[in-house]
Amino acid sequence: MEFTINTDNYKEFVFKDKYLVIDKEFIEKNSLEKCLKIVIKDIKEKDLLLYVQKVILPNSRIEVNDCIFKTVSINDSTISEVFFNTIEVSERKVGNFAFFETYIDNSKLKLLWFTDCKLYNGLIVRKESEIESLSIIDSIIDRSFTFINSMCKTITVESSNVSEVIIDRNDYPKENGKTEVEKINIFRTEGLKYIKVWEVKFKKLHIHKIILNKTEKLTDHNNEIYIKTPDKYKEIEEIEISESTISSETIIVFDEIKYLKFFNSNLSEVILNYWHIDSLHFLNCKFSDTIYFGQSNKIKTINKSVVENCTFDDTFNMSNIVFKEEAFFRGLVFNKYPSFFHHNMIQENCKTDFQFSNLQNLVFQKIDFSFFSFKEFDITNVEFRECRWLSEKKCFIVRNLVYDENKDTYEIEELVKVKDIYSKLRMSAEKSADFLNLGKFYISEQEIKRKIHRKKKDWIEFSLMGLHKAISSYGENFKKPLFFVFCSIVAFALFFIFTGFYIGDNLVKYEFTFQASNYINTLRDFGYSIIYSLKNILPFQVSLNFYLHSDKSLKLSQTLELIHKIVNLILATSFTAAFIRYLRK
Repeated sequence: MEFTINTDNYKEFVFKDKYLVIDKEFIEKNSLEKCLKIVIKDIKEKDLLLYVQKVILPNSRIEVNDCIFKTVSINDSTISEVFFNTIEVSERKVGNFAFFETYIDNSKLKLLWFTDCKLYNGLIVRKESEIESLSIIDSIIDRSFTFINSMCKTITVESSNVSEVIIDRNDYPKENGKTEVEKINIFRTEGLKYIKVWEVKFKKLHIHKIILNKTEKLTDHNNEIYIKTPDKYKEIEEIEISESTISSETIIVFDEIKYLKFFNSNLSEVILNYWHIDSLHFLNCKFSDTIYFGQSNKIKTINKSVVENCTFDDTFNMSNIVFKEEAFFRGLVFNKYPSFFHHNMIQENCKTDFQFSNLQNLVFQKIDFSFFSFKEFDITNVEFRECRWLSEKKCFIVRNLVYDENKDTYEIEELVKVKDIYSKLRMSAEKSADFLNLGKFYISEQEIKRKIHRKKKDWIEFSLMGLHKAISSYGENFKKPLFFVFCSIVAFALFFIFTGFYIGDNLVKYEFTFQASNYINTLRDFGYSIIYSLKNILPFQVSLNFYLHSDKSLKLSQTLELIHKIVNLILATSFTAAFIRYLRK
Protein backbone atom coordinates (compact mmCIF):
# COMPACT_ATOMS: atom_id res chain seq x y z
CA MET A 1 0.00 0.00 0.00
CA GLU A 2 1.32 3.46 -0.97
CA PHE A 3 0.01 6.89 -0.03
CA THR A 4 1.07 9.88 -2.14
CA ILE A 5 1.00 13.59 -1.43
CA ASN A 6 1.72 15.76 -4.48
CA THR A 7 0.77 19.02 -6.15
CA ASP A 8 -2.72 17.75 -6.78
CA ASN A 9 -3.74 17.06 -3.21
CA TYR A 10 -1.21 18.53 -0.79
CA LYS A 11 -3.23 21.66 -0.01
CA GLU A 12 -5.96 19.66 1.70
CA PHE A 13 -3.32 18.54 4.22
CA VAL A 14 -1.79 21.99 4.81
CA PHE A 15 -2.53 23.61 8.15
CA LYS A 16 -2.73 27.40 8.47
CA ASP A 17 -1.51 27.76 4.91
CA LYS A 18 2.09 26.92 5.81
CA TYR A 19 2.31 23.68 7.80
CA LEU A 20 2.28 20.26 6.20
CA VAL A 21 2.04 18.04 9.26
CA ILE A 22 2.26 14.27 9.35
CA ASP A 23 1.32 13.22 12.85
CA LYS A 24 -0.75 10.68 14.69
CA GLU A 25 -3.98 12.42 13.74
CA PHE A 26 -2.94 12.46 10.08
CA ILE A 27 -2.14 8.75 10.18
CA GLU A 28 -5.42 7.81 11.82
CA LYS A 29 -7.52 10.08 9.63
CA ASN A 30 -6.09 8.54 6.46
CA SER A 31 -5.88 4.98 7.84
CA LEU A 32 -2.15 4.73 7.28
CA GLU A 33 -1.24 2.59 10.28
CA LYS A 34 -0.23 -0.29 8.00
CA CYS A 35 0.83 1.76 5.04
CA LEU A 36 4.24 0.62 3.76
CA LYS A 37 5.14 3.78 1.89
CA ILE A 38 4.23 7.45 2.14
CA VAL A 39 5.47 9.55 -0.78
CA ILE A 40 5.65 13.35 -0.82
CA LYS A 41 6.71 14.69 -4.19
CA ASP A 42 6.77 17.66 -6.55
CA ILE A 43 5.74 20.17 -3.88
CA LYS A 44 7.73 23.38 -4.33
CA GLU A 45 6.57 25.93 -1.80
CA LYS A 46 9.37 28.00 -0.27
CA ASP A 47 7.17 29.06 2.64
CA LEU A 48 5.87 25.59 3.45
CA LEU A 49 7.08 23.78 6.59
CA LEU A 50 7.13 19.97 6.63
CA TYR A 51 6.70 18.43 10.07
CA VAL A 52 6.72 14.72 10.88
CA GLN A 53 6.01 14.40 14.58
CA LYS A 54 4.94 11.74 17.04
CA VAL A 55 4.52 9.15 14.31
CA ILE A 56 4.86 5.44 15.05
CA LEU A 57 5.47 3.63 11.76
CA PRO A 58 8.11 0.96 12.50
CA ASN A 59 7.57 -0.82 9.18
CA SER A 60 6.91 2.12 6.89
CA ARG A 61 8.96 4.24 4.54
CA ILE A 62 8.60 7.96 3.94
CA GLU A 63 9.97 9.37 0.69
CA VAL A 64 10.26 13.06 -0.10
CA ASN A 65 11.12 13.65 -3.76
CA ASP A 66 11.67 16.81 -5.81
CA CYS A 67 10.36 19.24 -3.23
CA ILE A 68 11.19 22.70 -1.87
CA PHE A 69 10.38 23.55 1.76
CA LYS A 70 11.27 26.26 4.19
CA THR A 71 11.78 23.79 7.06
CA VAL A 72 11.90 20.00 7.44
CA SER A 73 11.50 18.50 10.90
CA ILE A 74 11.15 14.96 12.26
CA ASN A 75 10.26 14.90 15.95
CA ASP A 76 9.51 12.14 18.46
CA SER A 77 8.87 9.58 15.74
CA THR A 78 9.67 5.95 15.02
CA ILE A 79 9.96 5.18 11.30
CA SER A 80 11.70 2.41 9.42
CA GLU A 81 13.12 4.46 6.52
CA VAL A 82 13.16 8.13 5.56
CA PHE A 83 14.50 9.16 2.14
CA PHE A 84 15.00 12.73 0.91
CA ASN A 85 15.70 12.85 -2.82
CA THR A 86 16.40 16.10 -4.68
CA ILE A 87 14.89 18.40 -2.09
CA GLU A 88 15.77 21.96 -1.21
CA VAL A 89 15.28 23.33 2.29
CA SER A 90 15.26 27.05 3.06
CA GLU A 91 17.44 29.44 1.04
CA ARG A 92 20.97 30.74 1.31
CA LYS A 93 21.37 33.44 3.95
CA VAL A 94 24.14 35.99 4.40
CA GLY A 95 25.94 36.05 7.76
CA ASN A 96 27.60 33.59 10.07
CA PHE A 97 24.67 32.75 12.30
CA ALA A 98 21.40 31.13 11.25
CA PHE A 99 18.98 28.67 12.79
CA PHE A 100 18.91 25.11 11.53
CA GLU A 101 16.08 24.50 9.11
CA THR A 102 16.45 20.72 8.84
CA TYR A 103 16.46 18.81 12.10
CA ILE A 104 15.80 15.38 13.54
CA ASP A 105 14.81 15.33 17.22
CA ASN A 106 14.29 12.37 19.55
CA SER A 107 13.43 9.96 16.75
CA LYS A 108 14.20 6.33 15.95
CA LEU A 109 14.96 5.54 12.31
CA LYS A 110 16.55 2.58 10.59
CA LEU A 111 17.58 4.55 7.51
CA LEU A 112 17.89 8.29 6.97
CA TRP A 113 19.13 9.26 3.48
CA PHE A 114 19.70 12.60 1.82
CA THR A 115 20.50 12.30 -1.90
CA ASP A 116 21.07 15.23 -4.26
CA CYS A 117 19.68 17.66 -1.70
CA LYS A 118 20.36 21.33 -0.92
CA LEU A 119 20.05 21.90 2.81
CA TYR A 120 20.63 25.58 3.43
CA ASN A 121 21.29 26.65 7.03
CA GLY A 122 22.43 23.16 7.97
CA LEU A 123 21.21 19.80 9.21
CA ILE A 124 21.09 18.72 12.87
CA VAL A 125 20.33 15.38 14.52
CA ARG A 126 19.90 15.68 18.27
CA LYS A 127 17.97 14.91 21.48
CA GLU A 128 18.81 11.21 21.83
CA SER A 129 17.80 10.21 18.34
CA GLU A 130 18.66 6.66 17.30
CA ILE A 131 19.49 5.90 13.67
CA GLU A 132 20.97 2.76 12.20
CA SER A 133 22.28 4.33 8.99
CA LEU A 134 22.53 8.04 8.13
CA SER A 135 23.80 8.97 4.66
CA ILE A 136 24.34 12.32 2.95
CA ILE A 137 25.21 11.72 -0.71
CA ASP A 138 25.72 14.20 -3.58
CA SER A 139 24.24 16.96 -1.46
CA ILE A 140 25.01 20.55 -0.47
CA ILE A 141 24.93 21.69 3.14
CA ASP A 142 26.11 25.29 3.15
CA ARG A 143 26.62 25.46 6.90
CA SER A 144 26.87 22.62 9.39
CA PHE A 145 25.91 18.97 9.54
CA THR A 146 25.67 18.40 13.29
CA PHE A 147 25.05 15.12 15.08
CA ILE A 148 24.80 15.60 18.83
CA ASN A 149 23.76 13.55 21.86
CA SER A 150 22.42 10.76 19.67
CA MET A 151 23.28 7.24 18.51
CA CYS A 152 23.97 5.81 15.07
CA LYS A 153 25.64 2.72 13.63
CA THR A 154 26.94 4.34 10.45
CA ILE A 155 27.23 7.98 9.37
CA THR A 156 28.32 8.56 5.78
CA VAL A 157 28.95 11.92 4.10
CA GLU A 158 29.90 11.23 0.49
CA SER A 159 30.45 13.26 -2.69
CA SER A 160 28.94 16.31 -1.04
CA ASN A 161 29.74 19.94 -0.40
CA VAL A 162 29.56 20.54 3.36
CA SER A 163 31.04 23.43 5.31
CA GLU A 164 31.25 21.72 8.70
CA VAL A 165 30.85 18.16 9.97
CA ILE A 166 30.29 18.18 13.73
CA ILE A 167 29.67 14.97 15.67
CA ASP A 168 29.57 16.09 19.26
CA ARG A 169 28.50 15.43 22.82
CA ASN A 170 27.00 18.12 25.04
CA ASP A 171 25.63 18.48 28.55
CA TYR A 172 22.80 20.69 27.32
CA PRO A 173 19.85 20.35 27.71
CA LYS A 174 20.61 17.25 29.84
CA GLU A 175 23.71 16.49 31.81
CA ASN A 176 25.87 13.49 30.92
CA GLY A 177 24.76 13.49 27.31
CA LYS A 178 26.43 10.90 25.12
CA THR A 179 27.03 10.36 21.44
CA GLU A 180 27.79 6.91 20.04
CA VAL A 181 28.57 6.10 16.41
CA GLU A 182 30.08 2.80 15.36
CA LYS A 183 31.41 3.96 11.98
CA ILE A 184 31.97 7.44 10.52
CA ASN A 185 32.73 7.86 6.80
CA ILE A 186 33.56 11.21 5.19
CA PHE A 187 34.27 10.56 1.50
CA ARG A 188 34.99 12.82 -1.50
CA THR A 189 33.68 15.93 0.22
CA GLU A 190 34.59 19.50 -0.76
CA GLY A 191 34.08 22.91 0.82
CA LEU A 192 35.05 21.65 4.25
CA LYS A 193 36.34 24.09 6.84
CA TYR A 194 35.86 22.12 10.02
CA ILE A 195 35.53 18.49 11.12
CA LYS A 196 34.87 17.92 14.79
CA VAL A 197 34.36 14.53 16.41
CA TRP A 198 34.41 15.35 20.12
CA GLU A 199 33.79 13.06 23.09
CA VAL A 200 32.24 10.51 20.72
CA LYS A 201 32.36 6.78 21.29
CA PHE A 202 33.13 5.37 17.87
CA LYS A 203 34.91 2.32 16.47
CA LYS A 204 35.95 3.35 12.97
CA LEU A 205 36.50 6.74 11.33
CA HIS A 206 37.53 7.02 7.69
CA ILE A 207 38.27 10.30 5.93
CA HIS A 208 38.85 9.75 2.22
CA LYS A 209 39.52 12.14 -0.68
CA ILE A 210 38.48 15.31 1.12
CA ILE A 211 39.79 18.83 0.66
CA LEU A 212 39.98 21.02 3.74
CA ASN A 213 41.54 24.39 2.95
CA LYS A 214 42.98 26.82 5.43
CA THR A 215 41.13 30.11 5.66
CA GLU A 216 42.52 33.42 6.90
CA LYS A 217 39.13 34.87 7.83
CA LEU A 218 38.81 35.77 11.50
CA THR A 219 35.20 34.63 11.43
CA ASP A 220 36.33 31.11 10.49
CA HIS A 221 38.01 30.44 13.83
CA ASN A 222 36.97 26.78 13.60
CA ASN A 223 39.21 25.67 10.78
CA GLU A 224 40.71 22.29 11.62
CA ILE A 225 40.13 18.59 12.09
CA TYR A 226 39.62 17.84 15.77
CA ILE A 227 38.98 14.27 16.89
CA LYS A 228 38.72 13.36 20.56
CA THR A 229 37.29 10.33 22.31
CA PRO A 230 36.04 10.21 25.92
CA ASP A 231 38.66 9.59 28.59
CA LYS A 232 39.51 5.92 29.20
CA TYR A 233 37.59 4.84 26.10
CA LYS A 234 39.50 1.87 24.64
CA GLU A 235 37.28 0.43 21.92
CA ILE A 236 38.51 2.42 18.90
CA GLU A 237 39.43 0.07 16.09
CA GLU A 238 40.59 2.41 13.35
CA ILE A 239 41.14 6.01 12.29
CA GLU A 240 42.12 6.39 8.64
CA ILE A 241 42.87 9.45 6.50
CA SER A 242 43.51 8.62 2.85
CA GLU A 243 44.08 10.51 -0.42
CA SER A 244 43.13 13.82 1.21
CA THR A 245 44.44 17.37 1.21
CA ILE A 246 44.22 19.02 4.62
CA SER A 247 45.80 22.48 4.75
CA SER A 248 44.81 23.24 8.31
CA GLU A 249 45.59 21.68 11.66
CA THR A 250 44.75 18.05 12.46
CA ILE A 251 44.39 17.11 16.14
CA ILE A 252 43.63 13.53 17.20
CA VAL A 253 43.24 12.67 20.91
CA PHE A 254 42.54 9.18 22.24
CA ASP A 255 43.71 6.67 24.83
CA GLU A 256 44.10 3.47 22.82
CA ILE A 257 43.56 2.45 19.20
CA LYS A 258 44.17 -0.64 17.09
CA TYR A 259 44.96 1.05 13.76
CA LEU A 260 45.96 4.64 12.98
CA LYS A 261 46.46 5.08 9.22
CA PHE A 262 47.45 8.02 7.01
CA PHE A 263 47.71 7.10 3.31
CA ASN A 264 48.61 9.18 0.21
CA SER A 265 47.67 12.50 1.80
CA ASN A 266 49.00 16.05 2.09
CA LEU A 267 48.66 17.41 5.60
CA SER A 268 49.68 20.52 7.48
CA GLU A 269 50.29 20.50 11.24
CA VAL A 270 49.46 17.19 12.94
CA ILE A 271 49.17 16.73 16.71
CA LEU A 272 48.60 13.28 18.18
CA ASN A 273 47.86 12.70 21.86
CA TYR A 274 47.50 9.13 23.03
CA TRP A 275 48.67 6.33 25.34
CA HIS A 276 48.80 3.28 23.09
CA ILE A 277 48.69 2.44 19.37
CA ASP A 278 48.63 -1.16 18.29
CA SER A 279 49.48 -0.46 14.64
CA LEU A 280 50.62 2.88 13.15
CA HIS A 281 50.78 3.24 9.35
CA PHE A 282 51.87 6.45 7.58
CA LEU A 283 52.40 5.76 3.87
CA ASN A 284 53.16 8.17 0.98
CA CYS A 285 52.24 11.32 2.90
CA LYS A 286 53.62 14.85 2.92
CA PHE A 287 53.53 16.97 6.08
CA SER A 288 54.05 20.68 5.38
CA ASP A 289 54.03 21.73 9.03
CA THR A 290 55.10 20.31 12.39
CA ILE A 291 54.06 16.81 13.44
CA TYR A 292 54.00 15.77 17.10
CA PHE A 293 53.62 12.12 18.07
CA GLY A 294 52.13 12.68 21.51
CA GLN A 295 53.01 14.78 24.50
CA SER A 296 56.71 14.78 25.29
CA ASN A 297 56.16 14.44 29.04
CA LYS A 298 54.32 11.10 29.03
CA ILE A 299 55.38 7.62 27.95
CA LYS A 300 53.44 6.06 25.07
CA THR A 301 53.57 2.61 23.49
CA ILE A 302 53.36 1.50 19.86
CA ASN A 303 53.38 -2.19 19.00
CA LYS A 304 53.93 -1.86 15.25
CA SER A 305 54.99 1.29 13.44
CA VAL A 306 55.39 1.66 9.67
CA VAL A 307 56.22 5.15 8.40
CA GLU A 308 57.16 4.86 4.75
CA ASN A 309 57.80 7.21 1.79
CA CYS A 310 56.85 10.34 3.73
CA THR A 311 58.26 13.87 3.57
CA PHE A 312 58.38 16.15 6.61
CA ASP A 313 58.91 19.79 5.62
CA ASP A 314 58.84 21.13 9.18
CA THR A 315 59.76 19.77 12.60
CA PHE A 316 59.29 16.05 13.19
CA ASN A 317 59.01 15.26 16.90
CA MET A 318 58.66 11.68 18.11
CA SER A 319 59.46 11.31 21.81
CA ASN A 320 58.96 9.05 24.84
CA ILE A 321 57.60 6.12 22.86
CA VAL A 322 58.20 2.44 23.59
CA PHE A 323 58.36 0.42 20.36
CA LYS A 324 57.53 -3.22 21.08
CA GLU A 325 57.42 -5.28 17.87
CA GLU A 326 58.25 -3.22 14.77
CA ALA A 327 59.72 0.22 14.14
CA PHE A 328 59.99 0.72 10.38
CA PHE A 329 60.89 4.18 9.05
CA ARG A 330 61.66 3.69 5.37
CA GLY A 331 62.14 6.15 2.55
CA LEU A 332 61.69 9.27 4.71
CA VAL A 333 62.90 12.82 4.07
CA PHE A 334 63.35 15.36 6.87
CA ASN A 335 63.70 18.86 5.45
CA LYS A 336 64.08 20.84 8.65
CA TYR A 337 66.87 20.76 11.21
CA PRO A 338 66.54 19.80 13.96
CA SER A 339 63.88 17.12 13.81
CA PHE A 340 63.83 14.83 16.83
CA PHE A 341 63.66 11.13 17.55
CA HIS A 342 63.92 11.72 21.27
CA HIS A 343 64.01 9.51 24.37
CA ASN A 344 62.35 6.55 22.66
CA MET A 345 62.90 2.93 23.64
CA ILE A 346 63.36 -0.02 21.29
CA GLN A 347 62.49 -3.21 23.15
CA GLU A 348 64.35 -6.47 22.71
CA ASN A 349 63.29 -8.44 19.62
CA CYS A 350 61.70 -5.31 18.12
CA LYS A 351 62.50 -5.18 14.40
CA THR A 352 63.90 -1.86 13.14
CA ASP A 353 64.40 -0.58 9.61
CA PHE A 354 65.44 2.91 8.44
CA GLN A 355 66.24 1.81 4.88
CA PHE A 356 66.34 4.48 2.12
CA SER A 357 65.69 7.34 4.58
CA ASN A 358 67.52 10.66 4.38
CA LEU A 359 68.27 11.31 8.03
CA GLN A 360 70.69 14.23 7.79
CA ASN A 361 68.33 16.59 9.67
CA LEU A 362 67.13 14.03 12.23
CA VAL A 363 68.60 14.07 15.74
CA PHE A 364 68.57 10.88 17.80
CA GLN A 365 68.57 12.11 21.39
CA LYS A 366 68.59 10.05 24.60
CA ILE A 367 67.88 6.81 22.74
CA ASP A 368 68.82 3.42 24.14
CA PHE A 369 70.32 1.51 21.20
CA SER A 370 70.83 -1.76 23.10
CA PHE A 371 68.33 -3.62 20.87
CA PHE A 372 68.50 -1.47 17.75
CA SER A 373 69.52 -2.97 14.42
CA PHE A 374 71.60 -0.75 12.11
CA LYS A 375 71.81 -3.14 9.14
CA GLU A 376 69.19 -1.25 7.11
CA PHE A 377 70.13 2.17 8.46
CA ASP A 378 72.14 4.78 6.54
CA ILE A 379 73.69 6.66 9.44
CA THR A 380 76.24 8.61 7.42
CA ASN A 381 74.73 12.02 8.27
CA VAL A 382 72.90 11.16 11.48
CA GLU A 383 73.44 13.09 14.70
CA PHE A 384 73.38 11.30 18.05
CA ARG A 385 73.02 13.17 21.34
CA GLU A 386 73.26 11.66 24.81
CA CYS A 387 72.42 8.18 23.55
CA ARG A 388 72.96 4.94 25.43
CA TRP A 389 74.89 2.12 23.82
CA LEU A 390 75.42 -1.50 24.70
CA SER A 391 78.89 -1.62 26.28
CA GLU A 392 81.52 -4.32 26.78
CA LYS A 393 84.50 -4.15 29.14
CA LYS A 394 87.07 -6.90 28.73
CA CYS A 395 90.83 -7.00 29.24
CA PHE A 396 91.04 -3.28 30.07
CA ILE A 397 89.19 -2.47 26.82
CA VAL A 398 85.85 -0.64 26.86
CA ARG A 399 83.91 -0.48 23.62
CA ASN A 400 80.39 0.14 22.32
CA LEU A 401 78.45 -2.70 20.75
CA VAL A 402 75.55 -2.76 18.34
CA TYR A 403 72.80 -5.35 18.32
CA ASP A 404 73.91 -6.57 14.87
CA GLU A 405 77.19 -7.92 16.27
CA ASN A 406 76.70 -11.30 17.87
CA LYS A 407 78.61 -14.49 18.46
CA ASP A 408 76.84 -16.22 15.59
CA THR A 409 78.28 -13.85 12.99
CA TYR A 410 80.79 -15.97 11.09
CA GLU A 411 80.45 -14.98 7.44
CA ILE A 412 82.88 -12.39 6.11
CA GLU A 413 80.09 -10.50 4.31
CA GLU A 414 78.20 -10.07 7.57
CA LEU A 415 81.35 -9.00 9.39
CA VAL A 416 82.01 -6.37 6.70
CA LYS A 417 78.50 -4.98 7.18
CA VAL A 418 79.03 -4.75 10.94
CA LYS A 419 82.41 -3.06 10.38
CA ASP A 420 80.75 -0.48 8.14
CA ILE A 421 78.18 0.21 10.86
CA TYR A 422 80.92 0.90 13.39
CA SER A 423 82.80 3.02 10.87
CA LYS A 424 79.75 5.22 10.21
CA LEU A 425 78.98 5.51 13.92
CA ARG A 426 82.60 6.54 14.48
CA MET A 427 82.38 9.23 11.78
CA SER A 428 79.09 10.48 13.20
CA ALA A 429 80.64 10.75 16.67
CA GLU A 430 83.62 12.60 15.21
CA LYS A 431 81.32 15.01 13.38
CA SER A 432 79.49 15.72 16.65
CA ALA A 433 82.81 16.08 18.57
CA ASP A 434 81.73 13.17 20.78
CA PHE A 435 85.26 11.90 21.32
CA LEU A 436 84.34 9.52 24.13
CA ASN A 437 82.06 7.42 21.90
CA LEU A 438 84.39 8.04 18.96
CA GLY A 439 87.08 6.00 20.72
CA LYS A 440 84.69 3.23 21.72
CA PHE A 441 83.33 2.85 18.19
CA TYR A 442 86.86 2.93 16.79
CA ILE A 443 87.85 0.04 19.06
CA SER A 444 84.79 -1.93 17.91
CA GLU A 445 85.63 -1.22 14.28
CA GLN A 446 89.19 -2.52 14.78
CA GLU A 447 87.91 -5.60 16.60
CA ILE A 448 85.73 -6.51 13.63
CA LYS A 449 88.60 -5.84 11.19
CA ARG A 450 90.75 -8.20 13.26
CA LYS A 451 88.03 -10.88 13.02
CA ILE A 452 87.89 -10.38 9.26
CA HIS A 453 91.68 -10.87 8.96
CA ARG A 454 91.40 -14.04 11.00
CA LYS A 455 88.63 -15.36 8.73
CA LYS A 456 90.72 -14.52 5.68
CA LYS A 457 93.77 -16.10 7.35
CA ASP A 458 95.79 -12.90 6.99
CA TRP A 459 97.93 -13.85 9.94
CA ILE A 460 100.42 -10.94 9.67
CA GLU A 461 97.66 -8.30 9.80
CA PHE A 462 95.88 -10.30 12.49
CA SER A 463 99.03 -10.45 14.63
CA LEU A 464 99.93 -6.78 14.18
CA MET A 465 96.40 -5.72 15.15
CA GLY A 466 96.60 -8.04 18.15
CA LEU A 467 99.84 -6.32 19.22
CA HIS A 468 98.23 -2.90 18.73
CA LYS A 469 95.28 -4.02 20.83
CA ALA A 470 97.53 -5.38 23.59
CA ILE A 471 99.83 -2.40 24.03
CA SER A 472 97.39 0.52 23.61
CA SER A 473 93.84 -0.72 22.99
CA TYR A 474 94.14 0.39 19.34
CA GLY A 475 95.57 3.74 20.39
CA GLU A 476 92.75 4.57 22.85
CA ASN A 477 94.58 3.92 26.15
CA PHE A 478 97.80 5.89 26.82
CA LYS A 479 98.28 4.24 30.23
CA LYS A 480 99.00 0.81 28.79
CA PRO A 481 102.12 1.94 26.83
CA LEU A 482 103.41 3.68 29.98
CA PHE A 483 102.87 0.51 31.97
CA PHE A 484 104.68 -1.57 29.36
CA VAL A 485 107.57 0.95 29.27
CA PHE A 486 107.97 0.52 33.02
CA CYS A 487 107.80 -3.26 32.65
CA SER A 488 110.40 -3.22 29.85
CA ILE A 489 112.77 -1.11 31.96
CA VAL A 490 112.58 -3.56 34.86
CA ALA A 491 112.70 -6.65 32.64
CA PHE A 492 115.70 -5.51 30.61
CA ALA A 493 117.43 -4.35 33.78
CA LEU A 494 117.21 -7.94 35.01
CA PHE A 495 118.68 -9.16 31.70
CA PHE A 496 121.48 -6.59 31.69
CA ILE A 497 122.66 -7.50 35.19
CA PHE A 498 123.33 -11.05 33.94
CA THR A 499 124.60 -10.21 30.45
CA GLY A 500 126.88 -7.47 31.78
CA PHE A 501 127.23 -3.70 31.54
CA TYR A 502 129.84 -1.11 32.53
CA ILE A 503 129.79 1.46 35.29
CA GLY A 504 132.71 3.61 34.22
CA ASP A 505 135.48 1.10 33.61
CA ASN A 506 134.00 -1.49 35.97
CA LEU A 507 132.09 -4.42 34.49
CA VAL A 508 128.96 -5.52 36.33
CA LYS A 509 127.98 -9.07 35.55
CA TYR A 510 126.25 -11.63 37.75
CA GLU A 511 125.96 -15.38 37.63
CA PHE A 512 122.85 -17.44 38.48
CA THR A 513 123.95 -18.07 42.09
CA PHE A 514 122.65 -16.75 45.38
CA GLN A 515 124.75 -15.36 48.26
CA ALA A 516 122.79 -13.95 51.17
CA SER A 517 125.76 -11.89 52.35
CA ASN A 518 125.95 -10.07 49.01
CA TYR A 519 122.32 -8.88 48.70
CA ILE A 520 123.16 -5.21 49.43
CA ASN A 521 125.67 -5.06 46.58
CA THR A 522 123.21 -6.93 44.39
CA LEU A 523 120.47 -4.37 45.04
CA ARG A 524 122.91 -1.55 44.35
CA ASP A 525 124.02 -3.09 41.09
CA PHE A 526 120.39 -3.77 40.11
CA GLY A 527 119.75 -0.06 40.62
CA TYR A 528 122.64 0.69 38.27
CA SER A 529 121.15 -1.79 35.82
CA ILE A 530 117.79 0.06 35.93
CA ILE A 531 119.62 3.33 35.24
CA TYR A 532 121.39 1.66 32.35
CA SER A 533 118.04 0.41 31.06
CA LEU A 534 116.50 3.87 31.44
CA LYS A 535 119.10 5.29 29.09
CA ASN A 536 117.43 3.28 26.34
CA ILE A 537 114.11 5.14 26.71
CA LEU A 538 115.21 7.32 23.81
CA PRO A 539 115.14 4.61 21.16
CA PHE A 540 117.93 5.88 18.91
CA GLN A 541 120.17 8.69 20.18
CA VAL A 542 121.65 11.14 17.75
CA SER A 543 125.36 10.60 18.44
CA LEU A 544 128.42 8.85 17.08
CA ASN A 545 127.85 5.84 19.31
CA PHE A 546 124.81 3.72 18.56
CA TYR A 547 125.22 1.61 21.71
CA LEU A 548 125.85 2.90 25.20
CA HIS A 549 129.24 1.06 25.19
CA SER A 550 130.20 0.96 21.56
CA ASP A 551 133.88 0.73 22.51
CA LYS A 552 133.34 -2.36 24.67
CA SER A 553 132.63 -5.83 23.37
CA LEU A 554 129.42 -7.09 25.03
CA LYS A 555 127.60 -8.66 22.14
CA LEU A 556 124.71 -10.17 24.09
CA SER A 557 124.08 -6.93 25.99
CA GLN A 558 124.23 -4.92 22.77
CA THR A 559 121.75 -7.29 21.14
CA LEU A 560 119.37 -6.85 24.09
CA GLU A 561 119.98 -3.12 23.93
CA LEU A 562 118.91 -3.08 20.27
CA ILE A 563 115.77 -5.08 21.10
CA HIS A 564 115.02 -2.71 23.97
CA LYS A 565 115.36 0.31 21.70
CA ILE A 566 112.93 -1.22 19.17
CA VAL A 567 110.43 -2.04 21.94
CA ASN A 568 110.72 1.50 23.32
CA LEU A 569 110.23 2.95 19.84
CA ILE A 570 106.96 1.01 19.45
CA LEU A 571 105.77 1.91 22.93
CA ALA A 572 106.73 5.59 22.55
CA THR A 573 104.83 5.83 19.27
CA SER A 574 101.77 4.13 20.78
CA PHE A 575 101.89 6.37 23.83
CA THR A 576 102.15 9.54 21.76
CA ALA A 577 99.21 8.61 19.54
CA ALA A 578 97.06 7.49 22.48
CA PHE A 579 97.90 10.57 24.55
CA ILE A 580 96.96 12.92 21.69
CA ARG A 581 93.61 11.10 21.37
CA TYR A 582 93.15 11.42 25.13
CA LEU A 583 93.77 15.18 25.04
CA ARG A 584 91.14 15.57 22.32
CA LYS A 585 88.58 13.99 24.63
